[in-house]
Amino acid sequence: MRLNERSDELITIAVTFIPTPNLILLAICFAHRSRDIVVPACRENDKELLAGLEKIGMKLDWGEDDSGLLMKFLRRGSGYYMSIGCSELIAAGEIKLEQCGNSGVELCEDGVVVDGGKFIPADEVIACTGYTNMVDFVEILLGSEVAEKIGQIGGYGSNTRDDPGPYLGEMRNQWCQTEQRGLWIFCGNFTQARFYSSVTAVMLQIELLGGWDAIRGVD
Repeated sequence: MRLNERSDELITIAVTFIPTPNLILLAICFAHRSRDIVVPACRENDKELLAGLEKIGMKLDWGEDDSGLLMKFLRRGSGYYMSIGCSELIAAGEIKLEQCGNSGVELCEDGVVVDGGKFIPADEVIACTGYTNMVDFVEILLGSEVAEKIGQIGGYGSNTRDDPGPYLGEMRNQWCQTEQRGLWIFCGNFTQARFYSSVTAVMLQIELLGGWDAIRGVD
């Protein structure tokens, strides 16, 4: 059934306000072309910096399937670091690096002990341990019943680390109505906000107008 003029208007408005670069970027990601287009460009543009980091001893990776930061972000929202100057300082030796193994570190009164028993004196220790899935925050705010009803937030079913299948083809429980009626979850960075905010606004407008059947004129 063809949508009526009102719904056509809403969709046109949504697409019009999505910047073209954002459309292209997300199209590249969801078409699984990041490995072929984005990653080679990153390797080339940052080759000197990456070589400097590896020389210092930093372990680098490009994701489970060599698809890079963008896919890590979409799949699990972790496992990467966007440098705003710190990487250059590390590569230059101005910030010292101690690459720890999987066993982590042991905190002491005046420092830390890393793999192999090496002691590193420290006045302060800052734990940059990242985040858990956002559903944990939903549980804190709204309780375990709502959190269980919603399920995992983020990822699209790539069947990679922290993003179990089956394949969904869109972001899980983000920028949309969740299984908890009336609860919409907006999260991510500015790139996602630029893309999804207008689309989400259209979906909210559809809800306010009574749903798809109402704006289609279906009884």
